[in-house]
This record gives sequence, C-alpha cells and structure tokens, in this order.
Amino acid sequence: MLVPSKPQGAATGVWSIRSVIRWLNGQFGSTSRKGVLALFDQAVFSGSNFLTTVVIGRFCGLDQLGVYSLAFAVLVFLAVIHESLIWTPYTIYSHRLKRDEQPEYAGTVLMMQGLFTLAGICVLVTMASVLSVGVGPVGLAPVMWVLAAAAPCYLLRELIRRLLLARLEVARVLVIDILVAVVQFGGFVTLYWLGGLSAATACAAVGIACLVISVGWLATTAKQFVIRPRNVGSHLRRHWSFGRWICASQMADSAHNYALHWLLAVALGTAATGVFAACSSLVLIFNPLILGIGSVLVPRAAQVYADGGNAEVRRVVWKTTAFLAAAMAVICLGLALFGGTALELLYDGQEYAGHGLIITLLAVATLAGTFSFAADHGLWVIERPDINFIVRASGLAITLTAAFLLVGTWGVAGVAIARLLGMSVASAAQCTAFVCLTRGQGGDA
Repeated sequence: MLVPSKPQGAATGVWSIRSVIRWLNGQFGSTSRKGVLALFDQAVFSGSNFLTTVVIGRFCGLDQLGVYSLAFAVLVFLAVIHESLIWTPYTIYSHRLKRDEQPEYAGTVLMMQGLFTLAGICVLVTMASVLSVGVGPVGLAPVMWVLAAAAPCYLLRELIRRLLLARLEVARVLVIDILVAVVQFGGFVTLYWLGGLSAATACAAVGIACLVISVGWLATTAKQFVIRPRNVGSHLRRHWSFGRWICASQMADSAHNYALHWLLAVALGTAATGVFAACSSLVLIFNPLILGIGSVLVPRAAQVYADGGNAEVRRVVWKTTAFLAAAMAVICLGLALFGGTALELLYDGQEYAGHGLIITLLAVATLAGTFSFAADHGLWVIERPDINFIVRASGLAITLTAAFLLVGTWGVAGVAIARLLGMSVASAAQCTAFVCLTRGQGGDA
C-alpha cells in the first residue's frame, strides 16, 4: 500500500475540511461558519472527556476506570435534566425577547440554575451516604463525595457555555473549553507527579478547572444578569411545559448509554465496567461530528419548517442523515479494523487486550443510532418530542432486557450485543415515525 507524502496528506486534510465546510454551507446557510467552529469546540470538549478516560484507565487501572465511569454516568444524568429543563427552553425563548428584556431573563435562569444545583447536591450527597454504608459497588463512595462538591462547578461551566451558545458566540465557547482543558490536564499532570492520581482526585481536578475559568468569566459579565425573584415561578412552569418530553427522551437516551455500566458493575464487578467504559471511550470519536452537526441542525430545520413546512424539514433531515451515515460508516469501519489495537496502545495494559469484538459491536450500535439522529431533531421541530421519548424508552427496555439475559453467558460482549439490538430497533422506529408524521402535510407538494 502506498503511503501519501506529507504534502499529499496535508492536501487531503485541507480537502476534507473544505468538503465539510461546503456541505455545512449548503445545508445551514449563514450559520455554516459557526457550525465549523462548533465542530472544533466539540472536538475539544469531547476530546477532553475521552482523554480523561484514557488517563484514568492507563494510570489508575480497570477498577478505578470502572468507578469513574459510574460516577460520570450520574453526572451525565444531571447534565441532561439541566439542559432539557433550563437551557433548551432558554435558547428558544431568549430570542423572542427584546434586548433590554434579556438580562432579566438571564438573571431568572441563573436563579433556576441555583435551585437545580442545590437539588443535585442533595441527590449526590444522599447517594454518597448510601454507598458509604456498604451498599453498591466497592470504591464508589469516595468518588461520589468528591462529585457532590465538583458537580456545581461543572454545572456552572455549562451555564456559561449555554448562555454563549444561545447567542451563537461559538468562538468564545471554544476559548473557554480550551482554557478548562489546559487547567484540567495540568491538574492531572500535577497529581500524577505527586502520586495522587485516582478517579476521585481526577473528578476534583475537573471541578477545579471548571470553577476557576467560570468564576473568571462571571466576574467580567455580571451586568448580563438582573435578579428578579418574582419571575422564577412562572418561568419554571414555562420551562417544564416545554422541556419535559425532551428531558424524558434524553434521560432514556442517556440510560441507554450508561445504565449498562451499572448493570455490569452489579453483575460482574467494576473491572468489567472498566472494560466496557474503555471500549465505549473509543466509540466517542463519533461525538464531535454528531454534536457539532446537531448544534446547527435544529435552528436550520426550524427555519426551513417555518418557510416550507414538512417537505422542507424532511429534505434537511434526510440530507443530514445521508451525510452523517456516510461519515460514520467510514469511522465505524476503522474501529472494526483497528479498534482493538488502538485500545491496547492507548491504555497500555494486558487487561485491555482482546476486546476488538466489543468495540465493533458498540461502533455499529452507534452507527445504527446515527440513522435517526436527524429525525430525532426533526420531531422536535414539528413539536412531537413525545414520540422521541416513547421510541427511546422502548429501545431502552429492549436493551436492558437483552443485557440481563445475555450478560451471564456472554459477559461484556453480551451487553454490547444488547445495546446494538436496542439502538437498531429504536432508530428504525424513530425514522418510521418521522416519515409518517411529515407525509403529505404542511407544504408537501
């Protein structure tokens, strides 16, 4: 096989970037440049999470990686509720206000954030207390205590990211995420040098990095918030009415990804959870592309739906699906061929060898989910997020049932098979529902 020279490789890379930019420009119009920045930001954001997993798995061992993945799953559930009930409604409603009304709304949302954070701390402290008396996976309690302190810092960083993304200030989000990553990994290096790196101290380092950068940003932007407590109740009710189905469907989606970590911990122990987490981390290479496209898909689909009805939103959804499926199929093939070798090289341990089949199954499961990614957002636009919840909850039920039946015989591979089965059924059902609900209505010729 011929290996391209460096100039050829560089030219190929430039061509690929230009192809993505041209596609974004055709699909999303004037938002394309921000979409490209969103891709870079997601590469930084998702890359930081991926490298954190690698650091813990490589230098702390399988058990610590398993414990970390369980704690991270809890944090993901908090973030999903946070996004669905606070920031997705804020992103929609803030654009309907006059400029002089926006600081008051931002202040109200800041108070809502405070209430949510307090509730989250109570949940985490309760979980840590239960784990401390010997209930649940061994070694998780210390991490959960640290997470109870670090979660508010993480949510504060998300507050800043979402405020800026709502105004499409993607460049500033990218700067903040880079700064957090620099401080975070500087903390990891320091902890490793001092001999104190573990799942718990890694969570602490992430929390400190989020806190330092977030407080620095808030200190310079205090005028953007006007606090009026009397508005909190009405906005809470409005956000709940809008975001409850989105929250429910995303909770089911997150459970599809992370409930399996807990099932493995109970059935086979935290080492098996560590194997599953390590294999899943490689599949996260999909995330920057998916999340970057998603950040511009919703506003574009909403725009064309207002202008052309169902026919136009279907056009955007299917073109996005075709692009994502083609790109993801290439990545999936690469993981199937080289995923096992990459896992051994990244994590550097015999316990990470021989898991190529698990990586392939998880990659194909993610590819299956990609086919319904745009349809999921299309159902948001036509105001049927309840369909997303029904489909995802059904897929979750299939996954958990199959995992329960297969884990005893097939171990981690059985859980991966269960995820592939559930994701495939849910994806097919979601696409079918979108086609049925947008056929022959609202501007379709």
